[in-house]
This record gives sequence, structure tokens and C-alpha cells, in this order.
Amino acid sequence: MNLLKFFQNLDNIISYILSNEANESKFLRNFFKKKKIILVDAGSNLGGYLEFIENNFEINKAYMFEPSRKCISYLIKKLNNQKKYQIIKKGLSNKNKKVNFFEYNVLSQSSIYKKKNYYNKNLSINKKYQIKCTSLDKFYIKNKLSVLIDILKIDCQGEDLNILKGSKYLLSKKKIKLIKIEIENNKNMIKIINLLDIMGYQLVTITKKKFYKEKLFFFDAYFTHTKYLNI
Repeated sequence: MNLLKFFQNLDNIISYILSNEANESKFLRNFFKKKKIILVDAGSNLGGYLEFIENNFEINKAYMFEPSRKCISYLIKKLNNQKKYQIIKKGLSNKNKKVNFFEYNVLSQSSIYKKKNYYNKNLSINKKYQIKCTSLDKFYIKNKLSVLIDILKIDCQGEDLNILKGSKYLLSKKKIKLIKIEIENNKNMIKIINLLDIMGYQLVTITKKKFYKEKLFFFDAYFTHTKYLNI
């Protein structure tokens, strides 16, 4: 398939999916049935996605990557040291590194990047400090894991592409069944879809679309490897 045809087909697929509303809970239940879930939550924030998964499934293990000091403090109290939850006080990226982290007054917008928010003109930085980052591949290998990750959820405010680049080993080994990414409608969108396509992962559904001035601003996208499409 040449590049022009690839993007034409991609545009048709996205246009079709965006014309309907997907039921996220129903999609996941159909995909996993009654399986106990192993979750990697990149950008756990205050645990909202974890709660959503727990409302639909039993959690086997959750690896929760969160660099925000305020969010970490909240999660430790909320999860009460239960062994099935592992809080990793780092950001996920493409390699081991130290970076500046901007903790915003709206915690869900905290990021290693300074940013504008078109929905909230009062968005401001509360704190700035350094954090450590690692890659999912390095974490997986260093901790001698062998598990199949059911869901990799990425909500890291602009670092999504780097996180995927840091997961190429796991992607190549098909060690991740389902990937959920909050994708902004910018140049990274095509790069993300293209990288995952090269690794054999296809876009399967889109949820939580948001628009700004009648233009698509961002959406949550789910991808799976062709190996798991018939589950």
C-alpha cells in the first residue's frame, strides 16, 4: 500500500468511527470477557482510569506510573498499600532521563511540557521540579516480568509517542493486548498511528471525542495487534 493510499484509508476509518459514539465499557467487556486484568497506567493522575477498569473487571495487577508528587500522595492513601497496585514514582518515556516537570493547578494537565489549554484560560503552573523517567521496555526487563499486559493506557500530555518508542520490544513481542492513548489532533497523531501500524497494531475504536471551535481537539483511541482482533 503506498503512502497516499494509506492516509486516505486512515482518513476514511477515522471519519467513520468519529461519526458514531462507542460504548467504552461494552467494548472492553466484549474484548476481555471476564478476564482478570493486568494494567499499565501511564499517567495515573488520581486513579480515574483504574476506577473505570475496576468497575468492569477484576484487577490482577496494576503498574501505575505517576511523577506528580501531589497525585502520588493521593494514590498512596487511596490504594492503601494493596499488593496488586504498584505505584512507580516516575514518568514513562523513551529512555532513562531526568526532566523538568510542571505541576499545574489542574492536575490532569501536568506535564514535562509547558502548555496552553484552550478549555481553561486560568490554567497555571503550581510547581516545577525534576522527575525521573524510564521506558516501559527497561522497566519490564529490569523487573524480570513475563506477564502479558492486557491494557497499556497512556495519558501523558504530549509524551505519548516517546512512550511508544520506549515500548518497541514489548510491541514487537506482542506483549501488549490493548493500548489506549489520549491523542491530540496534531502532527503526533499520524506518527503514533504509523508507528503502531508498523508494529502490527490497528486502530479499533475511539471514545471521548472533544472539539474546540467545531474542530477535533483530542480523542481517546484504542489499538490492538492483529493477533488479538478475534478475541
